[in-house]
Order: sequence, then C-alpha cells, then structure tokens
Amino acid sequence: MRINLEVTLIAMVAGLVIFAFLTLRWVWRRFRRREHRAIAGLQAARNRMHSLFSQVGFMACAVDRDGIITWVEGSDIAGLGLSTEHSTGRHYSDIFQRETELQREIRMALKGEPALRRVTDHSPPYQLSIRPVFGDDGHAIEVVAVIADIADEVRETDRAERLARFRSEFLSAMNFHLRTPLSDIVGVTGLLANSELAEAERDSVVVIKESSDTLLRFIDDLIDY
Repeated sequence: MRINLEVTLIAMVAGLVIFAFLTLRWVWRRFRRREHRAIAGLQAARNRMHSLFSQVGFMACAVDRDGIITWVEGSDIAGLGLSTEHSTGRHYSDIFQRETELQREIRMALKGEPALRRVTDHSPPYQLSIRPVFGDDGHAIEVVAVIADIADEVRETDRAERLARFRSEFLSAMNFHLRTPLSDIVGVTGLLANSELAEAERDSVVVIKESSDTLLRFIDDLIDY
C-alpha cells in the first residue's frame, strides 16, 4: 500500500513537471513568435522609413554624447560616407576623411548649439539641420542631424540669378546703345522741326521725330518694366 502511494506521488510529481515543462515551452514559443513578429515589423518600418528618406532626398543620423553614431536612416545623398551598415557604432570623426561642415556642427551641437546651414561649396550641395537633445542635467546627451539634398534648388537658384544678371546686362546695354542715341536724335529733330525748313524737308523731319518719339517710348517702357 505504501509502495503504491509512493508510486502515485511520483507519478503526480512527474506529471506536474511535464505539465510545467510543456506550459513553459508553449509560453516560450509564443513569446518567440511575438518577438519575431515585432522584429519583422520593426525591420519593415525601418525599411519603409529608409525608402521614404531616400525618395524625398533626406538623410538623418544620431550621435550620442560620446560621439558615437547610434543610427543612420536614408541614403548618403550628400556623399559624406554615412551609411547604416558602416557608420553605426563608430565615432563620427572616424567616418570623414577630412574636416567637414557636418563634423564641425556635430562638435558644436554636442556643446548645446543648434545649427541650420546651407553647404553649397560641397558637391552635391546639401542643407544641414542639427539639434541637440538635452538631458535632465541640462547637457546634450544626443545630437540629431537631418541632411537634405538641395542640388535641384541650387541649380534653379543659379539659373534664376543668371537670368536676372542677363536681364540687367541686356537692359543696361539697351539703355546705353539705344536710348541715349535715340534721345539725341529726338532732340536734334525737335530743333530741326522748329527751324526754317522747306515744307517737304519739315514733313520729313516731323516723320523722323514722331517715329523716334514712338520708339523711345517703347524702349522706356521696356527698360522700366
């Protein structure tokens, strides 16, 4: 009887152990599935964000207080050497082969100074917006930088400036080479019209003066537009 009781107890304990093991394994597998789904969802979200940043011509990165790059999103639109694969976990000064505007501004932002710069002497040109993130102690604990591709904007600005310069040079040349001599012609024909001339000569002078006046008004309107 005692032996049967011991066997029964052992069987119950063994059953409880097996049940606990199966329950833990079920919970663990369920946790792992959720973890895998969460990781997959996070990776998909990062891929979408990376694609979006690349399509709109933006790049973003974060640097902690020790100067270590913690994350990078978007493609290297400005050709600075930043990438998720090769930059994350490295010190920002190790990424750049020479002193850059971004490196200088990261250094200043870690001291608490934000910046907004248009770097047009770089190929391709880019706009840099950099902001420090402050901790409870009032010191910068992280720096977030956003780099925007402004190559198209710079090209359009250069084109507009060239057109404005061409217009100014054209109007200046027209003023000097046309309006000034034409004003002299108008003045001389006015004097001739008031002088003693034969009727046929006076008619010719009047035609010249009227035509000159019309052309001068047209040039004045064109230059003053």
